[in-house]
Amino acid sequence: MAASPFKQIRRGLSRLPSWEDIAWTWKPRSEREAGDAVVRNFLLHWFPSKITRRAMESSYSLWLGTISAVLFLILTLTGVVLMFLY
Repeated sequence: MAASPFKQIRRGLSRLPSWEDIAWTWKPRSEREAGDAVVRNFLLHWFPSKITRRAMESSYSLWLGTISAVLFLILTLTGVVLMFLY
């Protein structure tokens, strides 16, 4: 006799790897170990191990966003002009 669909699903889910096996975390023991990991792993460059207090100020990040928006606007406008010229 075949098992019920719910038992089959439950058995299948129990065979999946647990969350701890999929997503591992790493906690460095020292600042030097964290810095060495950043140098060895390019992905960690996107998420620095430490930042300065100045980098968290709203005026600093606001101006970075403003500059990005202005440059994107310039890129878009010049692209539209080039589309009509060619």
